[in-house]
Amino acid sequence: MDDFDFYVSPSERFGYETQFTKYGKDADEVMLSQLEPLYQMSRLHQDEFMQIWNLCEIRGTGTLNKEQFIIFSHILNSRRRGRALPFSLPLSIKEAFLKEESRKSHVYVRPSATKNDADADELSEAALARLRDEVTSVTEKIRTAESDLRSSESQVADLKVAREELQELRDYKRRHLDAISADIAQIEKVGSSTSALGSAGDEALEAERLLGELKGYQAAAEVKIRELRKLMRETEEALEKERS
Repeated sequence: MDDFDFYVSPSERFGYETQFTKYGKDADEVMLSQLEPLYQMSRLHQDEFMQIWNLCEIRGTGTLNKEQFIIFSHILNSRRRGRALPFSLPLSIKEAFLKEESRKSHVYVRPSATKNDADADELSEAALARLRDEVTSVTEKIRTAESDLRSSESQVADLKVAREELQELRDYKRRHLDAISADIAQIEKVGSSTSALGSAGDEALEAERLLGELKGYQAAAEVKIRELRKLMRETEEALEKERS
C-alpha cells in the first residue's frame, strides 16, 4: 500500500517557492537542466531523481510549474530522509496541476519550439550525460577501494599466520637451548669431578671436546634466536601498520 504523506506545511511551501524562484530565474516554469545543482545536493541516484521528475511532470511540457515543483521538492526531501518513493500522485494533486495549466492558458500561450528550446534540450542531455559519467566514475572508484580492502585483509591474515609460526619456532628453539644448557651443565659437572680425581684419561678429553662443541652450538643458537626476535618485531610492526 502506498501511504506516502503528501502534506506540505506552510514553512516548507515557502522554502520550496523560494527555491523555485532561484532555479527558475523568476520564470513561471523550470526545466530539468536548471535543476542540476539540486540533483548534486540531493545525493540521490540518477534513476531516483528522474523517477521523481517523471511523477510530477505530467503535462508533457518538459518543465515544472510552481505547484509541480513544490510537490517535486517535497518528494525529493522525503526520499533523502529515507522514505520510500510513492508509486503515483493522488488524483487531487494531478487535477490541481492540470487546473493550474488551464488557469494560465487564457493569459499565456506557450510558443512553438524555437532554437532556444532546442539549445535547452541539448543542455539537458549534456547535464544528464555528465551525471552518468560521474556515477560511472564513482562506481569504479568504489570497486577499486573494495579490491584494495580485500587485498589488505589477505595480507594481514598472512602476517598473522607468519607471526604464529615464528612464535612456535621461537618456543621450540628456547626448549632446545634449555636442553643444551642442561647437557653443558652436566658435562661441566663431570669435567669438574674428573679434574678433582686427577684423571687424564680419554674420557676427560672427550668430555672437554664435547663441551667445546656444545658451547659453539649454544652460541649459534643464541644468534639464531636474536634473528628470530628481530623478525618477530618487524612482523608485529607490520601488523600494527595494517591495523592503523
